[in-house]
Amino acid sequence: MRLPEHSEKHTHPQRLPFADIRLTAFLLTAASAPIALTMAMLSQLLVFPIWVSLWGLAVMPKSTLRHVLVVASVIGVFIAIRFLAPPPDERFFMLLVMLFGVIEQLDRSGRPNPFAVLGVVFPALCAIALSSSLMLFVLMVVSVGLYLGLFVLRYNNMPLSGLRVRILRVVGILGGAFLATLMIFIILPRIDLSDMPKLVSDRALTGVTDELEIGRFSEVIQSGETAFRAFMPAGTNLQEFYWRVYVLTQAQNGKWARGLTAAPAFQTLDQKPDASIGNNDRDISYKVRHTNPAEPWLPVLGSPSNQPPPKQTQISLSGEITIPAKTDRMPRLWMLSGVIDNPISATLPESTRLIGHPRLKAWAQAKRLETQSDSAFADLLLTHFQSQGFSYSLSPPKLNGDKMDDFFFETKQGYCGHYAMAFATALRAAGIPANVVVGYSGGSWNEFGDYVLVRQSDAHAWVEAKIHGKSWHRYDPTKVVPLIAAATTTSQETGATSPLLKQPSKSLTLPDRLSRLARWADNQIVRLNNEILTFDAKSREDFFNELSLGRLLSYLAIWGLTLMALIIPLLLFKFLTSRDPLTLLDMKFNTVAKKLGFHRAAAEGRLDFTERIATAIAKTRPDMAELIRDYAKHWNRCYFTNEAKPDDVAYLKKALRGIRQAAT
Repeated sequence: MRLPEHSEKHTHPQRLPFADIRLTAFLLTAASAPIALTMAMLSQLLVFPIWVSLWGLAVMPKSTLRHVLVVASVIGVFIAIRFLAPPPDERFFMLLVMLFGVIEQLDRSGRPNPFAVLGVVFPALCAIALSSSLMLFVLMVVSVGLYLGLFVLRYNNMPLSGLRVRILRVVGILGGAFLATLMIFIILPRIDLSDMPKLVSDRALTGVTDELEIGRFSEVIQSGETAFRAFMPAGTNLQEFYWRVYVLTQAQNGKWARGLTAAPAFQTLDQKPDASIGNNDRDISYKVRHTNPAEPWLPVLGSPSNQPPPKQTQISLSGEITIPAKTDRMPRLWMLSGVIDNPISATLPESTRLIGHPRLKAWAQAKRLETQSDSAFADLLLTHFQSQGFSYSLSPPKLNGDKMDDFFFETKQGYCGHYAMAFATALRAAGIPANVVVGYSGGSWNEFGDYVLVRQSDAHAWVEAKIHGKSWHRYDPTKVVPLIAAATTTSQETGATSPLLKQPSKSLTLPDRLSRLARWADNQIVRLNNEILTFDAKSREDFFNELSLGRLLSYLAIWGLTLMALIIPLLLFKFLTSRDPLTLLDMKFNTVAKKLGFHRAAAEGRLDFTERIATAIAKTRPDMAELIRDYAKHWNRCYFTNEAKPDDVAYLKKALRGIRQAAT
């Protein structure tokens, strides 16, 4: 027996109308956008516009042009990610999966591609692993759930306007599930992801580094990202805020580094440090919370005190407080203390060693012979920077030859790194021990939360010098350097950085009102983060022992905000889908049915519902029963076959009008 041969070749599913394809792409983009934006914020914000632009390739039909664009996009994206998150950084591979998954989100027919689900779910899991934020966890879960739900509906070509969303029931289920999750979070301890290799990046995204070289600091100074927040005790009234991070003691050819004095001052983390590092009792105690938990340093306000550093930290011979790389990297608050006095009474590393800069050395040695004391020479240097044509600029000229000599004698333009290194170099050349200190200066005061917000743009460099072989003095040469008006937008007459806090304006103008609202919102977010994200074993014990009303209200606020985040999209969905003409006709028919005394059951289909009505009234109103059957048959054909035309809608409106008139 001979089997019949297939005369027709295998054909691909017919491509859907472009309007349906565009709707599918829009819905999937909207559902997965929070995931892509989160990954971009955890890596590089430029990734998000790249991700959005790739959706244009997803809706294009298969053609030679599309193949060419796909190949070009793959090469371009690979190169872009190579520079934004260079391997072996784990984010490189995460971003590749997310971006390349966009291109094949839709298959040849225009329906969602099941394989491309990996391009959305995988980045969501990565975002959860890279952050300990509870709010972020909820956002990722909701986004993935919404994406998968829309994926299934569009894969089966089910029209969204036909869905009957019971908002209160959905919100009740999801809200209850989230409340249960919140209670589990309170009861159970959290996992420290820092113990898992490659899940937490060791790279510090910071405005300060442990070495300084001319020409490397301007990009940091112009960054507006938040570095940390310092929570101050009530009634704090300080004249200057210098946040000390790294002390650079090794100078060689215009490059300063921490050197051997970065070694720990003691061997174990729990051992009290040598009292010679900070000889004064603390002047102030405060709490610090980093924006990026991976930062390996803690900012010391002023100079180190003789108080032991926090647990899981260590203090160096230079008085720097650092966090060993393998300790806890979960978000937390650090309790610190500092000494505000200037001069500084402490035993810090002393060095006058220099390599390079022959012209500056000779000039400093000659000038030192003309002055009567070390302090007089330091004052002469400050006067020299102020009166000899120096200026502050974030875009200084290119330096040639010995860069320090070229800056000091020729270009005379630079930013804080230039002036701090030149000042310390001149002091050492004159035989005065001096170190360059990098950290932050000033900050913005938040009156709602009593904390200082310090940005990367507040990154700064200054000098600590031992005068007359006694105490250490802080010198900030940038404060006396005139500004170049075209190079900065600051309103100060001299100096581009200030150790003074930026106080909130009391003006009632619209910009100041908006700024005040922004500070209030920032405080609310910070308060919730402090209550939720820093919830460790001790916090859990305190929670059950004291049952703090403030913490309880914080949890309830988180729950309420999450419910709002769930209900608002559902309400918008309900409103937008109700604009479909067939859906509006269906809602109007249900209204007429209710007037007749009929209510549609939750699991009852439209045909079953209309047939039940027609059967019930057939004996008394046969004409009306036929109108209902005809209306239902025509409505279902238009709705489920996507063949509705303006004439069909007009016919259905006329039929519904007849049913309404017959009902009265």
